[in-house]
Amino acid sequence: MTKNRSGAENSGRKSIGRQRKLGRTAQYEDKETQDILNALHRAARRAHKVAHQHKTGVVVMEKGKVIEIEPDPEMYEEEK
Repeated sequence: MTKNRSGAENSGRKSIGRQRKLGRTAQYEDKETQDILNALHRAARRAHKVAHQHKTGVVVMEKGKVIEIEPDPEMYEEEK
């Protein structure tokens, strides 16, 4: 077992440092669906920005497992 940044033990799978790229939000004809996807994208950008400010990782789910990744500069630098 290894310890993550907060000192908690994890299964040894080191996920910090792995970057995930979120591309442009898909375009949908349904306005409600488009608004939801846009809001999720804004929330993801904000989460990366806050994680960077506090020098922590971003917690995401990947392949059914919760992991911690490094904040992606491309996500928080484009926020206005």
